[in-house]
Amino acid sequence: MSCNKDGKRRNFILVQMPEQLDPTKKEQKSAYDFCVTQNVEPNLAEISKERIRRVGFQIRESTSNEVELVM
Repeated sequence: MSCNKDGKRRNFILVQMPEQLDPTKKEQKSAYDFCVTQNVEPNLAEISKERIRRVGFQIRESTSNEVELVM
């Protein structure tokens, strides 16, 4: 079964639940602060989107291949 019904080529689909970040937990504090400074909801889904966005830009800059970022 193909999920690419629009004719575009995709290598994967990522699903991340928007689990809320807890600023009182040391391991989540910096992620929470990042979300607040970016004016986005402080949750794991927003962190995941930003990480993917940054990697996509790095790949686009380091290769001649066309990379389409769809969020």
